[in-house]
Amino acid sequence: MPAVIFATVAVCVGALVVAALSTVRVRALARRPGAFACGMRRGNSPDWSDGVAHYGVTRINWWRCWSLSLRPAASFRRSALTIVSATPLTESDEAGRLLVNCRCDGVDFAWTMSGPAFEGLSSWLEAGSGHRLSVV
Repeated sequence: MPAVIFATVAVCVGALVVAALSTVRVRALARRPGAFACGMRRGNSPDWSDGVAHYGVTRINWWRCWSLSLRPAASFRRSALTIVSATPLTESDEAGRLLVNCRCDGVDFAWTMSGPAFEGLSSWLEAGSGHRLSVV
């Protein structure tokens, strides 16, 4: 009987450690400059995953919220990423958020994000369009 109790306690402690590590990981990702919360789905899949995206110089990386992976679940090149459409979400729990359909290297995907996050995304894409200003 004590072995069963020990095993149960060990499993519970393990689950708490995994949950704590996942929470710390998401908080660390979300606090980085250039990071924003967004949901993502690939193609026409009905399955959405919550996550955090982060702008880099040449890429935008996206991490799942509930994962222990140190690598992003998806990474998109700035030069290949295009916004296909952006429409407001109408559900009451999604008020103020946008559905942003994108394409990168022939792969379609969608993000849900806040209005300010969308403004940041579109500005980041425009800034990387290759047009450089010379100030003399």
